Amino acid sequence: GYRPLVNPFVLNSLVLFSLLTLVGVVVRRTVSPAAGYAAMGLVLSYPIVSISASSGGFDLFSLLFFCLSVVALYRQMQKPSDLDLAFLWMTLLMFANIRYESIVHLFLASAALLAFRKLDRSQFRGAIHLFALTPFFLLPMILQRQLTANAWETDPGVEPFSLGHLWNHLQTLLSSQLRLDWFLPYANLLNLLSLAVLVLLAVGLARRQIRWKEPFQAQFSLALLVMFLVGTAVFLAHHMGLYDHPTQARFFLIFSMAGALGPVLLRKFRPDLLGDRGLGFLALAMLLLYHPVAVQGRFINTLTLNRETSLCIEALKRQNEPKLLVIADRPGQYASLGYGAVDFGYANLGSNREGLMLELRRKLFQQILVFQKIHYQTQEPVASNRLDAGYRLETVSEAQVTANEFLRVSRVVF
Repeated sequence: GYRPLVNPFVLNSLVLFSLLTLVGVVVRRTVSPAAGYAAMGLVLSYPIVSISASSGGFDLFSLLFFCLSVVALYRQMQKPSDLDLAFLWMTLLMFANIRYESIVHLFLASAALLAFRKLDRSQFRGAIHLFALTPFFLLPMILQRQLTANAWETDPGVEPFSLGHLWNHLQTLLSSQLRLDWFLPYANLLNLLSLAVLVLLAVGLARRQIRWKEPFQAQFSLALLVMFLVGTAVFLAHHMGLYDHPTQARFFLIFSMAGALGPVLLRKFRPDLLGDRGLGFLALAMLLLYHPVAVQGRFINTLTLNRETSLCIEALKRQNEPKLLVIADRPGQYASLGYGAVDFGYANLGSNREGLMLELRRKLFQQILVFQKIHYQTQEPVASNRLDAGYRLETVSEAQVTANEFLRVSRVVF
């Protein structure tokens, strides 16, 4: 059944299992069984992976479908077929519906197939029904953008995407790689090691010390590199693409996956430098170093919104009354829990205020609770939490949210 405080966490536990299984199986088949286990440990060593898996967000789900898309693209480029093309296309469509900016990978994968001639007319005809239905499959994502107020979550005058954001956020990402204070939810030592591996492999390819077994592998590697760089650039160009911000670290799960698998590439192409035993010890060391960062949770605990929402949910539980209406700046948080909820803009309209008071008198709901953040200095609500003076409020409880604001829970009376 519908259990909003349980179901997302059950789903993410299954997603984590699926992601680790996928990584383990792919590395086991392409490198060695021992490397497969080590690869799973390296992925888990990134605190952002554990944090996302223990959250109710959809970001780990997005990472899983990125990895599935990569595997499907490899299969299609290795030996093009109708079935693999259909699997690739449907995986990319699902990926685009999880995170809206992921639609860029649909175009990048298509460009790779066309550029390297991995898509012929017979395969296209075999999957023509899927291509014809593509607009229908993308309709949910399009409608979400159209129907969601402030769909890009921007403040007035702020561009959703820009080169300025890209440059500023790129500087933050690069400078953060040198932070070794065990605060950020990334395994920075692995990131630096993977960068060194990338340089080493690039030099080896240039000197022909490392050779591809089949031509399609070089083509696939180029396509994957472009997908990674463009995908990372899209996140950095977004106005919220800060690598060191607790609400935005989830954008860098793909970046973290690349960092985790760098040593695996070294094991595959230069086993003389890193064998199975060394890779296993490295995975264990990274887990011991970085998993406590996720457990301690100092990075995520800096989020004030989590604290505020928890306080509001506790206030709702204390009322022990399912038939109530909430007025809050994020009404969706409480509508998902089964309560009626509106925002301050709706509640402040004169006709709506009269209607809500009439419904309260007629007992269509037993209470109206108001959640407001109040400035300590002025003792007034923040601008976005101001309620029309026509509402008479009775304070139920108060609790600190930040150093400058506290949460006031009030009951509307008449």
